[in-house]
Amino acid sequence: MDYFSERKQTVEFITHREGESEVRISYWAIAAVDFPNGINKGQEIELKGKSIFKFTDSKISEIEDFS
Repeated sequence: MDYFSERKQTVEFITHREGESEVRISYWAIAAVDFPNGINKGQEIELKGKSIFKFTDSKISEIEDFS
């Protein structure tokens, strides 16, 4: 099932620090179905968020998502 008729996720910027990287994103979509939370089919959705990737021994050891 397609939940969105259109969608776009854009990386706004990336910040690298010792042992971690932060990625800020913006997300835009148009709902293709009615959602139980009150979002209706055809409604535009816009979100901002970030993910923080932590590294240990050059491998991702933890991911934190915020929106």
